[in-house]
Amino acid sequence: MDKDKFTRYLKTIRHYHKDKKVKSIDLKFAAEGLIRGEIRVTDLQLQEGGQITGYVPNTREFFNLKRFSIDESHNAVSGYQNVYLKQEPRKFENVRNRFFNFANRGHAVMVIPNVYHEDYRVDLLPTGVDITIFPKDDYDFLRISTNYGAFIEGDGSTYDIEELASHPLNRRYTREFCFGAGKAGDKIELLSSKHIARVNGKAVPLGVQSFPVGFSWTGDDKYTFKNRQRFMLLPWGSTRIRIEFYKLSPITVGESGQVLEIMKDMGIGYYGFVEFSQWVTGVKF
Repeated sequence: MDKDKFTRYLKTIRHYHKDKKVKSIDLKFAAEGLIRGEIRVTDLQLQEGGQITGYVPNTREFFNLKRFSIDESHNAVSGYQNVYLKQEPRKFENVRNRFFNFANRGHAVMVIPNVYHEDYRVDLLPTGVDITIFPKDDYDFLRISTNYGAFIEGDGSTYDIEELASHPLNRRYTREFCFGAGKAGDKIELLSSKHIARVNGKAVPLGVQSFPVGFSWTGDDKYTFKNRQRFMLLPWGSTRIRIEFYKLSPITVGESGQVLEIMKDMGIGYYGFVEFSQWVTGVKF
């Protein structure tokens, strides 16, 4: 069947009983005016809300697998060497047992390229990212987020205190996923390909979650970080994935000397893997 002959149909179903939830939906397909032929229905999607999600076709049936290593100088537009980095990449000889492909400490942003190795100008389809992280220290909170999406304006502050206005947790993003407290050596998985998050093999709840992120030792103030869990995606080009490990730490604020315990970057180290499949018409690699 010609993949270009598929047609997308949209239908809005209005639910007028606002005080009730939908338990199940029965769907029936009917075709009229056919003389002969065959009809196939694929990729049925139901979602709530007033905005529809962009359509991405099921490309596995007509793309082929291809593996490669990126040569940084292959697409150089200049005749000079090292046009990108201004210096030769460091080469490690006789490297064995390389168990991870990134390592960071404290707040860090990883830049992940989603580009076609033969020509960086070729458009690629967005793809989900699988991230696996192993922290080297105990932690109280972890947020993984990306600039692909947008900063959420007017969403309120996690710490509604003037001295903490610039705290990173007061900035919210349309794509962010959070984990609660854990231990050094935990296997933290955020797998877009399987639409699952796990810590040491145990599934992490999806949907809206609330995380304790501090309290006041001299009052009744408690602070929470409420988040709608989102998996990470890569558009065409380079995407910045932000990883933030925190530990609770006391601080003193205000003229009254109020003591708070809030999340702070304590330089927690970690390493792990980033994996994804790229899609471009005719090729998967």
